[in-house]
Formats: sequence, structure tokens, C-alpha cells
Amino acid sequence: SFIAALKNKPIILNSSRGEVLDESVLKNGLKEGKIESAVLDVWENEPDIDLELLDLVDIATPHIAGYSAEGKLNGTKMVIEAVSAHFNLDIEELNPLLLSNENLNVEINCKGKLDEEIFSEAILHTYDVLNDNERFRETPTTFEQQRGNYPIRREFQAHTLMLKNCKPHVSEKLKQLGFSI
Repeated sequence: SFIAALKNKPIILNSSRGEVLDESVLKNGLKEGKIESAVLDVWENEPDIDLELLDLVDIATPHIAGYSAEGKLNGTKMVIEAVSAHFNLDIEELNPLLLSNENLNVEINCKGKLDEEIFSEAILHTYDVLNDNERFRETPTTFEQQRGNYPIRREFQAHTLMLKNCKPHVSEKLKQLGFSI
């Protein structure tokens, strides 16, 4: 009823929990053209996902949205802090400098490019979700193996952009996304 009541066709993005979204409603909405498109990182009944739904969504990944090196470090840090607090231990905080910043400089010449092209170039240099989408669709039955052997990926703040011929408002928006300039 929610989707039927919408005036515009929504784009659905789910990277929280698979059960947050009723996949049967999503499937019907996509089939009936009431939903513009869908991007899913999480699925009901993982790792046994609905393969029909996989065919209907635009971008699909195997629950790896939080699998950046920084995401893993932050998760580990929260566990250490909780254990330390619970057992009244004096455990030192994890040093974020444990992550290497090698080869994270990106040169972008902004001359003659639309703002969107510059944003796209910066983002795709750090992470191209379509690679994960392709890998997942090739063998969706290896859901758990793909998660367990996920390649190291770094978040925007780990990357330094070296911008040439760039307008100040573009540089400022890239900073707001978390990039170092």
C-alpha cells in the first residue's frame, strides 16, 4: 500500500538489514514498474538469497557495505572498548595509523569536466561498486566466500585528491564527502 500510494516511482537502496525491506513487495513493485530501480547490499535469508530478485535489481552486492578497512577497524575498536570496559581493563586504543595510506593519491584534472564527472572520477577511483555487482552476479551461491575473501577497500577520507583546474565549489563538495584535498 505504501508503494501504491507514492506519486513518483522510488529508487530503493538497502544497506542496513535484509529484513527491513519486504522483498516480495520489492519484487512485485519492480515487476509492475511501480519502483524505478533497486540497489541491495543486504538480503532476507542471507546467504540463501532470492535469485529472482537478484535478476531484478540494478546493483547487488553480498552484504559488504561496511567492509572497508576503516569499517573493520572501527568494528574491532568497538569490541575492544566494550571488552575493556566490561572487564575493567586498561587496553590502549587501536591506532588508525595501522592502515597504510600507500598509493591513495588521486590526480584529477577538472578542466572541461562537468562537476558530476569530477565527483564520479574521485568516487570510482576509491570504489567501483559495479565490480562487486559483477562478481556477485557471476556466482551468487558463493555469498559467504565473497564476504570472507573481500578485497581491501578504503573509505574516501583515506584518499588525497590532487585537483588541477578545479572550481572552489567542487573542491569544497569533495571535502564534504570526506576526501582530503
